Amino acid sequence: MCKRRILKGGGAVRSIAVSLLLSSSGAWAGGAKSAVGPLPGLSVYNLSSQWRTEDGKPAQLESLRGRPVVAAMIYLSCPDVCPLIVENMQQIEAHLPKSVSSNVGFALFSFDTARDSPEKLKDYALARGLNLSRWSLFAGDEKAARELGAVLDVTYRKKSDGNFDHSIVISLLDSEGVVVHRQVGLQADTSEFVAEIEELGKRSGSWR
Repeated sequence: MCKRRILKGGGAVRSIAVSLLLSSSGAWAGGAKSAVGPLPGLSVYNLSSQWRTEDGKPAQLESLRGRPVVAAMIYLSCPDVCPLIVENMQQIEAHLPKSVSSNVGFALFSFDTARDSPEKLKDYALARGLNLSRWSLFAGDEKAARELGAVLDVTYRKKSDGNFDHSIVISLLDSEGVVVHRQVGLQADTSEFVAEIEELGKRSGSWR
C-alpha cells in the first residue's frame, strides 16, 4: 500500500538534481533542437534519458518542450495514492479556462520500470478518460526514472510486496522545462496551482 507521506532527504535530492541538470545541459548542443535555441541550465529537458510513450514510441523529455506541462511520477498498480494524484491533475485541468487548457500539457512518468509497459500506460489512460491530445504517459528504465525523480524531487522505494512507498509531488514546468511550481501532497483546492499556470502564461505571453 502506498504511504501518504513524504520520504526524507529532499535537500539531498535537490542537490543531486542540480548536479544532474548542470552536467547534462550541453547534451543538446548541435542537436535537432538547436534551431530553437539552447535549453536553460536548470531545464528538466536537459536529461537525455530514453523513455517510451503510451504508444510505444521512443521519446526524450525534450519532446514536451514548447508549452507548460503539469507533471507527476506514479506507478500504475498503486491501489490508492497514485489514482488520487491523477485525479488531482484532472481537477487542475478541469478548472483551467478553455483558452488556457488547450495550451497546457500533462505528463505522467512511471517509476515501476519492471511492470509498467507502454501498453499498460495506454490502457491506464483510456480507463481514466485522459485526453491524449494533452496527456502523455511515459515508461523508462530504472536510470531514467531515478534521474527524473531527483530533478522533480520525487523519492520512491520498492517494498517486498512489489508496491512502493513514494512522495507525492505535482510539478509545473514552463515551456522550456524549468520547474516553476511544486505541489507537495494532495490538495482538494486546486486554485493555487491553476493560478500559477495562468500567471505563467501571462508572463510568457502564451495567452493574453
